[in-house]
Amino acid sequence: MPRIYYVKWIDSRGIAAITLPPFGIWIEEAYRDDPVIHYHELWHWYQYKKTGNVLVHYAKYLWAWIVHGFSYRNNPYEVAAYAVASGRTWDDVLALEESLNEF
Repeated sequence: MPRIYYVKWIDSRGIAAITLPPFGIWIEEAYRDDPVIHYHELWHWYQYKKTGNVLVHYAKYLWAWIVHGFSYRNNPYEVAAYAVASGRTWDDVLALEESLNEF
C-alpha cells in the first residue's frame, strides 16, 4: 500500500492529486474524504505495481501520453483510472487495462 500525503499546495495548480511511484500519493487536503480521487490515484498505484518497474512504468505512461496527442484525458492510463473512480464494472476496467499492453 502506498503512503498517502495530504497537502495544501497541489490544487493551486489545478490538480487534485498525483501519484509518484515509488514515493507515494499526494492528495490535496480538500479531497481527503473524496473516495473518487482516492480510487483514481490508487488505480495508478496498481498500474505501477503491475508494471513491476518504476522506470518502465514512467516510460509507458509518457509514451501513451505522446501517442494520444499529449492529451491527459485520452491517455489510456487515465481513461482506466477514471473508469475505476466512476464505478465502472471490473470487466470494463480490465478491458481498458488490456489496451495498455500495446505500450
